[in-house]
Amino acid sequence: MYDPFKCNVSKFDIMILYVYVCFFYNMIRKDTFFAIVLSKLYVFASIKRNLGVIVMIKKLYGVAALAISLAGCSSAPIKVYGGDIPAGLTEQQVKGAIGKSLIARKWSVNEGDNVIYGSINVRAHSAKIKVPYSASRYELVYSDSTNLKGDLEKGTVHKRYNTWIKNLQSDINTNLNLQLGKGNSINSVQPFEYVLKKADAEQAVSSQEQAEAK
Repeated sequence: MYDPFKCNVSKFDIMILYVYVCFFYNMIRKDTFFAIVLSKLYVFASIKRNLGVIVMIKKLYGVAALAISLAGCSSAPIKVYGGDIPAGLTEQQVKGAIGKSLIARKWSVNEGDNVIYGSINVRAHSAKIKVPYSASRYELVYSDSTNLKGDLEKGTVHKRYNTWIKNLQSDINTNLNLQLGKGNSINSVQPFEYVLKKADAEQAVSSQEQAEAK
């Protein structure tokens, strides 16, 4: 007997709904190519489902749809990560902790006056950052990227970039705290993060270009 209050929504239905949401999202952002792809994917998946395609095929299609939709909704605000350092360390010690962390994460390092420039290449993706530092503070500032959807006008970048920098921040703070000889207390390095301003990013790009030209 038909029960109008019984929910018959499957995981596949939820995936398709998610794809459709991302379709309209990308239409709003005027990403025409993605919008067309997601639209066709939605229609084709719906037809296949109505024809009674076997469960395994539906699951595979749902995973493919989810992967494509995530690719279209993967941008995030560019963030600056850093740390406020309590008294007890010199600039050279802070510089050493930053350089050690960058190298451990496979970043290339170029030094300037109270600033370190870092760059990394991961397959077809690359990123560049500027790291100004003092005995009391350091910041990891976005400079440039390739194939990471970096857009200074919109202030956005692929989420992967922010993950890389947050991991780097964690490593630097760990190395600084080891030098301070303190654990997780109020006297340890205090991490912070904020959304990057366009002017700060442009300044980072300019200074990095000058450093690379030397």
